[in-house]
Amino acid sequence: MCLGENSAPHAVHYVNAQLSALWENSVECTRHAGKNLKPLERVRYDFALAEYHVGCKQRSKFTLKQDMMFSAVFDKPRVEFVCNHEAVLYLKIKEGHFNRDFAKTDSSAFVPTR
Repeated sequence: MCLGENSAPHAVHYVNAQLSALWENSVECTRHAGKNLKPLERVRYDFALAEYHVGCKQRSKFTLKQDMMFSAVFDKPRVEFVCNHEAVLYLKIKEGHFNRDFAKTDSSAFVPTR
């Protein structure tokens, strides 16, 4: 960082660059995996910054987004530091779906609370 200056803006730039690179990797993973991703626990976090899916109503080879409990496609995230050690993570949902019919889910990853 610059000698004798406040290095906070440089740190914010660095953190956002890292977050941007992770998002770009996630977008690339979704391109290689194709459409109709299943919300599988073992690969969920490979795609999480670009797409996130939880729970599905039916078992099939491919799961449609409409059949999932929650599905979202995200734009590039960013972090903004408010003061000292407080930060805000901005996630913009480009497209999404939320299914409020909890009774039809078969995912053990999602346990609804009322």
